Amino acid sequence: AVTDRAAFTGALVARVASGVNYQEHILRGAVARYIEWCADVAGFELNATELFSRKVIAYAVPKAFAGWSGAATGNMRSVMNAVGRAVDPAGWARVPTLAAAEPSAPYSDGELVQLRSWAAGQPTEMFRRGAAAMLSLCAGAGLTASELDQASSEHISFDSAGALVQVTGRRARLVPVLASWEGMLARILDDEDPYALLFRPGSEQGAYRNATSIFTARSAGTGLKPTAPRLRATWVVAHLNAGTPYPVLMEAAGVSDLGSLARFVRFVPRGTASDEREQLRHAECSDWKST
Repeated sequence: AVTDRAAFTGALVARVASGVNYQEHILRGAVARYIEWCADVAGFELNATELFSRKVIAYAVPKAFAGWSGAATGNMRSVMNAVGRAVDPAGWARVPTLAAAEPSAPYSDGELVQLRSWAAGQPTEMFRRGAAAMLSLCAGAGLTASELDQASSEHISFDSAGALVQVTGRRARLVPVLASWEGMLARILDDEDPYALLFRPGSEQGAYRNATSIFTARSAGTGLKPTAPRLRATWVVAHLNAGTPYPVLMEAAGVSDLGSLARFVRFVPRGTASDEREQLRHAECSDWKST
């Protein structure tokens, strides 16, 4: 019964909370989803030692968190591993971690031309504005889907150095917009209503799940349509290719882990052997040069 499952979950979280390195509200939500799938879908008994054994965690986590990214699923497996160790320290063995998720591939220059045509060809002003916001803020400033969904005209400013986006939320930051996207962004700003959402004008403030995928699915056109992760990847690779220093790019991307950006290095084009040798030879910092 649901009541029994909820009581079991609450008691389990209370039992292990002090022994795992996760905030209790995060632990409770993750464990509740996991146990719900195990009990209601897979039919496991409400037995903590069994549910959080190595074998069951390896089997159940990918199914309980189906549809999540590889990285997010790996995080959930880490949570269940921690709970398993707390439940049965002597009998529980560490589960191998999931492989890192493959990074989204950036769009090519030709594909970006197609996407600009897709945005301009939408049949209504609302869709044209939403498409332009998605391209200019995700490919032009590296916003994630949830950050895009919260952006309004008040968050955009222009000065002599170009356009700036004030990203709100838990990774608040200021991001300069790539110059090639400034014109598209400027055209969709609403001076009369600075609080109007750029991506979903007329909607209430706040993100909802799958907003970008629902928008693109409903948009006009049968050709290439964008995804927010690939647009953000395009922005990251543009900066890597331009030589933007990692600390600067990490701050603009809102990440603290260098690996979040380094995994995109595979998409950065290589130069000729002679060019690369020349770059490596002359990469000295002036502060390091001997006199």
